Amino acid sequence: MTGAARYFDTRIDVISPTTRWPALANEGVAGGAMDAARFNQMKQAFIRNGGVVDQSADAQAYLRMRQAEGVTFDAKTILLPENPTMTAVFEEFIHTAQHRTGRFAATIDQFGTAEAIRRMEIEAAEKLIRNRHSWQIPNAETRQTIERLRGLRNQ
Repeated sequence: MTGAARYFDTRIDVISPTTRWPALANEGVAGGAMDAARFNQMKQAFIRNGGVVDQSADAQAYLRMRQAEGVTFDAKTILLPENPTMTAVFEEFIHTAQHRTGRFAATIDQFGTAEAIRRMEIEAAEKLIRNRHSWQIPNAETRQTIERLRGLRNQ
C-alpha cells in the first residue's frame, strides 16, 4: 500500500466523525503553484527531520474529496497537491508546528475538537498574513487568506 491509502487504513481517527485528532486543512486558497525549487528545498528539509509529504495519487484523491489545498494529520504528516500554492505549503507547515508543540492537543482539551480546529485555522491564517512579505506570498493568496480569516472569526 502506498501514499495516502495507508493513512485511511491505519489512521481511522482522522476520518472518523468522533475523532480526537482530526486533520487540519487549508480549504479555501487557490493560486499559482509555488516555485518548484523552493518547495523542494522545504519539502526535503521536512523529510530529513522525519516528516512525510504525501503527493501521491491517493493523496490527490483525498484532497479533492475534502476540497482542500492541503491537509495536516499530525506533526510529521501532510498531504499536498502536486503543485501546491505558497499559502498551502506554509499553512500545512504551521499546522505541523501546532501539533509538534502540543498547542492543538491542549486546545482540544480546553475547547473541544470543532473549536480547536477553528482556533488553529485562525492562528495559521494570522501567521500567513503577518509573514506574507518575508515568505513572499502573492497578494492574491493573501487576500483570499484574509477573507477566509474573516469567515473563521465570524463562526
